[in-house]
Amino acid sequence: MWFSIFAYLSIFFILSYFTFNEYRIGHTIDVIGCRKHMIKPIIVIVLFVGLRAFVYTDFENYYPAFDMLDNSVESLLHLIIFKGWEIGFIVYMWICKILVHDYFAWNFLSACIDMTLLYLIIKRYSKSPVFSLLVFFTMGCMDLEFNVLRHAKAILIFLYALRYIEDRKFWKYFTCIVIAVFFHTSAILYLPFYFILNRRWPKLVIWGIFAVGLVVYFLQIGIMSNILQYLPIGFDDRADYLMDKYVVSTGSAYGLSFGSIERMIIYILVALNYDRYKGPNGQTYMFGNMFFCLFIVFFYLTENVTIVQRFQYMFYACYWFIYPWLILGYLNVNKIISVTLACVIFMKILIVSVAPHQRYETILLPHMSYEQRVIYTHEHF
Repeated sequence: MWFSIFAYLSIFFILSYFTFNEYRIGHTIDVIGCRKHMIKPIIVIVLFVGLRAFVYTDFENYYPAFDMLDNSVESLLHLIIFKGWEIGFIVYMWICKILVHDYFAWNFLSACIDMTLLYLIIKRYSKSPVFSLLVFFTMGCMDLEFNVLRHAKAILIFLYALRYIEDRKFWKYFTCIVIAVFFHTSAILYLPFYFILNRRWPKLVIWGIFAVGLVVYFLQIGIMSNILQYLPIGFDDRADYLMDKYVVSTGSAYGLSFGSIERMIIYILVALNYDRYKGPNGQTYMFGNMFFCLFIVFFYLTENVTIVQRFQYMFYACYWFIYPWLILGYLNVNKIISVTLACVIFMKILIVSVAPHQRYETILLPHMSYEQRVIYTHEHF
């Protein structure tokens, strides 16, 4: 476990050094500058993510699935029928299996593809791209790159498609979302955001979402259960299963916590500075609005932990842009706020580093086998 803590904190401090260097030299965003200052931290993350052994929980599904594939179309069709996953992701796995036959080699290849997409996204929307990579590492990297691999691909495609919202190119955005749906079905929920994500929301709506959210959260009002309990059941086995999973089998996460306090503070700061966010290409409301959606997920739907876990990933990327913007924006105005937010980032990586199910192991050193890690995961998660 000590190696895992050392690994997480080492990467964090390496990325922090790159971030400090970016701030010290007063980095201005351009194509050459992005390539120069992002390449080293990107390589660090690729090596960390791509050279992992069996980490987190979903490797239990992906390792056997990848092992079932070979170069034949028959294995592809068998896995599509057997797993019931989205076809796009299974085809993606199959193509990768043709290129690289080893599961760990697939991890590395997949990490390279994801980080290439992330590079294109961050350099377009962040004035402090290395800082954004640091926040990505602490808030989202382990979930997306170690665990929810299908969801991660859909999210990255959606983030890439944001440029078509800015450029008002609906059919290109629509095409990207359709592709994302083939990796994770939940991506279909991104379609309506073409019309609202980059629009300025009225302050009354913004503060109304906050106020109502606090009432729903602290009074423990079950919105989803109150709505879904009136839907007819018994007509479809799949529908019955989903009703049981998302309504009956709820897990309460109400009450004050580190996470809820942090989200309330960030919401207030974003709302107060709503009109001030500017990316390299000018003003955009997308990431502020994305955070408001994330707030809705946590404070309106928290009656069911499963729902929150599934839908938080859809908007979690807003942190990668909001945190650098707030910390650097308040640095010369209110250092207490900047230092506090920086401490939050550090606390988040500490929480990750000591989580038993996220215990990091690398294929470069002796590590647990698949069977050993499965037993370990079931004992600690």
